[in-house]
Amino acid sequence: MAIAVRWFPQSFVQVRSGDRTVYIDPAMGTSFLGLLRSALPPYGRNAELPEGMGPSELILVTHPHGDHLAKGLVERLSRPDTEVIAPESCRKKLGARMTAVVPGGTLDAKGIGIEVVHAYNPEGSRKVSYHPKGAGVGYVLTIEGQRIYHAGDTGLIDEMKAIGPVDLAFLPIGGRFTMDIEEAVEAVRTIRPSIVVPMHRLNADPRAFAEKVNKEGGIRTEVLSPGGTLMLESKDERPTN
Repeated sequence: MAIAVRWFPQSFVQVRSGDRTVYIDPAMGTSFLGLLRSALPPYGRNAELPEGMGPSELILVTHPHGDHLAKGLVERLSRPDTEVIAPESCRKKLGARMTAVVPGGTLDAKGIGIEVVHAYNPEGSRKVSYHPKGAGVGYVLTIEGQRIYHAGDTGLIDEMKAIGPVDLAFLPIGGRFTMDIEEAVEAVRTIRPSIVVPMHRLNADPRAFAEKVNKEGGIRTEVLSPGGTLMLESKDERPTN
């Protein structure tokens, strides 16, 4: 069964396989006003969402910042049986309904394997460490045999050495409180994804990132437009002979 993966700024990802849908970091908007619009009603009530987007059984959040967690959008995408997984730092926004996770944890949710990994700014990597260690996380999902890594907001960290290889990686490249292009290219060298998608771009040029990755060889870069879709083949259905 094919897997459809969509991206919206900054780091909002939808993963669909058959009747299963997973959302990661639900917040939409490339500007402050756009992010504010996604964070407040009517997104929590009756606003139209992009085509193909509706309530799902599983929502993952990497950290509580407004460009990754819009409470109203979480409400709009939830149904009574939706499982919401997030670090404890998101409790104020999500309340009792969320399941708290920490880096190093693993779980199976709705038939999808989830590895919880570190995401933070290493000390000294930026003038301000906006994402302290332990407050946020990243995720590696295993669905239909494909391993999909969503890095969240992170710098280039040693813990990435234990993540790869993965089939698809979403990596931030914006450089403000996350990796910049050069650091994200180094992360690609470390993780060795088959495909990498730049996210949390801010003013960074994703095509400049793609050019640098292409020089590494053997790794495909997909620069998605907002709402763009990437298709993955199910490994579980591939013939064995």
